[in-house]
Amino acid sequence: MEFEKNINMSLRFFYLNVMLMAAGSCGSPLIIHLYFLYGGKSVWLSTWLQTAGFPIILLPLLIISCFQRLRIMKTENSQSQSPNNYNLIAIDFPLLISSSILGLIVGLTNYTFAFGFGHLPASTALLISSLQLAFLSIFAFIVVRRDFNCYSFIAVVLLAAGGACLSAVSWSDKLPKESDKMYYLGLALTIAYAVLSGLLYPLIELAYKKLGREEMRYRVIMESQVVVAFFATVVSTIAMLIQHDFKAIRVEAAKYELGEAKYYLVLISISILSLCVLVGSTGLIFISGSSLLVGNIFGLSVPISVVLALSYFPHENFGLGKGISLVLCFLGFLSYFYSDIKQKKELNRVDDEASEMFLEEQLY
Repeated sequence: MEFEKNINMSLRFFYLNVMLMAAGSCGSPLIIHLYFLYGGKSVWLSTWLQTAGFPIILLPLLIISCFQRLRIMKTENSQSQSPNNYNLIAIDFPLLISSSILGLIVGLTNYTFAFGFGHLPASTALLISSLQLAFLSIFAFIVVRRDFNCYSFIAVVLLAAGGACLSAVSWSDKLPKESDKMYYLGLALTIAYAVLSGLLYPLIELAYKKLGREEMRYRVIMESQVVVAFFATVVSTIAMLIQHDFKAIRVEAAKYELGEAKYYLVLISISILSLCVLVGSTGLIFISGSSLLVGNIFGLSVPISVVLALSYFPHENFGLGKGISLVLCFLGFLSYFYSDIKQKKELNRVDDEASEMFLEEQLY
């Protein structure tokens, strides 16, 4: 009964994290582009907003901590035991250090993400950022020793071809009043975002695996998320203080083309949707034990976001180059998805064989 209860709870957390990441992956690129499209100018402000909402995590974390404390007290009272020490902070020092380093990487990744979506058409930036799947496959093989089979190779080739096709024709797809220098810098930093995010998720998986994922509770992961977001926010806060971007918010709000109220609504939306990506992705890696699942959800979100961008943003066009790139990226995603399924089947087969050998040893 207790086992079934734990399984049901794990499934609930799994589906919750899937929904969080799906919503964040589809919405955050579009809302960041919206910020820049109608008068936003600060890349560091949009970077800061992506993690500055981390105090929101503290509320569910506090609720979970209280429930765990009450359950421990109830168990101790029913068994007439003396109360044990209850740690207010469950995260251990090695995970704290790992999360701090990951937070610095997240801060840099968020900057490249914000810069790319601020200086490129949203559909172009989305298609180029889909290269993340290719780098995720490569870094998962290098960092956590995931299999790199023929389907993984095909996915990398197709995604790289899609990115190359888009880059070759995207010179005519600039935003109004965008200089050539900033446009090509946006292209470069969007590719850098794909590389960094492709590295980030296997590093998170490695950290959880090395520090005993099987022995962790979800509360520990939530504390890790707070640490990651805190250090990422520190990086962008320092940059904003140096450039006096906090003082410029009021001026920017007054000049925003959609109005001051909508300006602040956009900023709040950036913070919430970006936090959904962070919480959902790290939660999924913890529950599933695989960073490749994050890539699957991101791959599914790209065509949805591209359609939304083409539907709602002015100055977006969908020429032959983007069409070919989208098809190649989608085929690359299918190959990536099939590769992930093959790896899971192989792991399940190995686990079944190990279980059978264990039972035979016990019987004979």
